Amino acid sequence: DQEYALAYAGLGEAYWRKYELSKDSNWIHDAVKDCNRSLELENTLPQAHVTLGLIYKGTGRYEDAVKEFKDALDVDPVNADAVRELGAAYEQLGDTGMAEATYKKAIDLSRRYWAGYNRLGVFYYRQGRYDDAVEQFKQVVELTPDNYRGYNNLGGLYFYLNRWNEAEKLFKRSIEVEPNYTAYSQLGTLYYYRSHYKEATQSFEQALKIQDSDHRVWGNLASAYLRSSNKDKARSSYEKAATLANGQMTLNPRDATLLCELASYYEALNKKTEARDLVEKALKLSPNDVEVMARAGRLFELFGDRVAALQWIEKAFANGYSIADFENDPEMADLRKDPRFKELTARR
Repeated sequence: DQEYALAYAGLGEAYWRKYELSKDSNWIHDAVKDCNRSLELENTLPQAHVTLGLIYKGTGRYEDAVKEFKDALDVDPVNADAVRELGAAYEQLGDTGMAEATYKKAIDLSRRYWAGYNRLGVFYYRQGRYDDAVEQFKQVVELTPDNYRGYNNLGGLYFYLNRWNEAEKLFKRSIEVEPNYTAYSQLGTLYYYRSHYKEATQSFEQALKIQDSDHRVWGNLASAYLRSSNKDKARSSYEKAATLANGQMTLNPRDATLLCELASYYEALNKKTEARDLVEKALKLSPNDVEVMARAGRLFELFGDRVAALQWIEKAFANGYSIADFENDPEMADLRKDPRFKELTARR
């Protein structure tokens, strides 16, 4: 039926999900086209507004995303998906108060649905509120014990809290539920921090067999290769990571975390000027994001700017960031010897 608005909305969402999995930007054009066609046929259809909001949020048009989610809620005030994604758009705009309140509203609208708790948990993690995040991720596991995402997120949080044995069990449980690249990737990171570089490499390679379009896994694999004295493979993997991240940045230049990740690849490829410019831009975009603060501190240390590194690490710690990440990172070994860093950790 060429006049069936809901079908076009469904196609638009399907194309957007294909983009999320493949990172092939061609799918975005198809997604927007079908959502717009849906709204031409029925301009009050909430599903089309929600999908357009997702597309705008994913491409850095956060203000437009807010408008689309609000348009959906004007028609369907109890649409939990629209409320949850509205919270995410507020978060990207730096309005943490509105983001938290909106995430909580999404949970109130659908208390038995795991996604609301999951999104609020990720928000708390980014804010350095780890105890609050743990409670949300536990809710996800309790509500959906056959959902690998809950185990991944809880395990990832335990990893940052230095509870590595518990984290490892959760990652392996996630793989038992359903082999997935996120669990293999996080397991690889855990092995890397334990200096088990062979196992780390194997885990990252397994992750890439499942999905090879995530720049973060390529970057982590490159680091594992470098620690295993395989410099050629390390460089080619960093280059692959940078290429993929650049593609993402073209679509969403306002993603501060992505800018920091790309900066780390450039630093590894000895493109120091480009890397530093990206970090400065990320800090301007998200000056209150605790994870961005920590990433900036780490990168300034790698740039050889100890003063700036300590400045941003101190800010990250003051806002709740876990000390364990810096205490265990192999690349931060020299920093840990600095009396000023020791003084920072002693205050915690």
